[in-house]
This record gives sequence, structure tokens and C-alpha cells, in this order.
Amino acid sequence: MNLTNVSQTLRLREYYYMILRHQIVFMAAVLIAISGAGFLAVTLPKIYRAETTLLIEDEKLLNPLISGLAISPSVQARLRTLREELLSWQRLTLLVEKLGLNKDTKNPLAFERLIKSLRDSIAVKMRGSSLISVSYEGVDPKKAQEIVETLATIIVEGNMTSVTLEANSAIQFIQDQMEPTAF
Repeated sequence: MNLTNVSQTLRLREYYYMILRHQIVFMAAVLIAISGAGFLAVTLPKIYRAETTLLIEDEKLLNPLISGLAISPSVQARLRTLREELLSWQRLTLLVEKLGLNKDTKNPLAFERLIKSLRDSIAVKMRGSSLISVSYEGVDPKKAQEIVETLATIIVEGNMTSVTLEANSAIQFIQDQMEPTAF
């Protein structure tokens, strides 16, 4: 045995004897900690989490049409933009109106608090190169599920609209290029 092992053994033994000498104080501290944890577990509200994961595919239609003509944004850039757009005031207001969450709001300040609490409770994360995860945490499980479903619908509709607009503008550009020019 070397000197450091002996000193560590002595320290552990000293701690053991110290606990034995003050076992009432030690047991009271443990009992208070366990009681506090039990009280918090019983009194704190339950938090429910609803989550969905969406696959956003790269456009297979548009990329061949505009290859070499325009720069198509990467999937990661589109997902970052989508995240910022989803947590924007306009999208959250649309969510509140679709679900009727503003029944209890009497004034604009209460409405702003509602939007801020939604923004704080919604998490949008990118997973991998083309997966986006949307989650919401709240005290009402049905409301949490409805919010996540509505957000997923908003994302899918927004993505479809964006792809349609890009395809239409690419088609219009190609048609403009194919028209004979008059000299």
C-alpha cells in the first residue's frame, strides 16, 4: 500500500465516523430532502409533450429544370428558414386562430403573452439533413396534440406552396426563353 491509498482510506473512515456521530442531523437532512421531493412530485402539474417528425424531401422535379440556371437552396437552409418562419408572429397567430386559443384573451397584451408562451413551448429541431421535429409541451394533452398537428399541417402546406411557386416560376422562365424573339 502506498501513502495516498492509506490517506484516502483514513479520510473515508473519518467521514464514516463523522456520519455516525451526527446521524440525527444527517437523517433529518435526508428526510427533509425526500419529503420536499415527494411534495413537489405531488403538487407540480403534469407536463405533456406531443412531437412529430416530418421528412422534407429535396425537390426532384425542380432541380433538373433549373440546373445551371439558378441556385437552389440546400435542404438545411430551407429547414432553417422554415423553423424561423414557423415561430414567426404571423404563423403563431394563424395557429391561434385555427385552434381558437385566443378565447380567453381580452386585450392585445394578453394576446402577446399567449404568442410568447406558445413560442417558448414549441421546439423545432433539425434532425439529419431532411428531418424536422416539431414538439410542444403543455399541461393539456389534447391541446398539445392539436397544436403539433396544426403546426405539421402548416409546414406541409407551406412547403407544398413553396415548391409549387418555384416550379411555376421555373416553367414560366423556360417558356419565356423558348419564345422566339422578334428582331
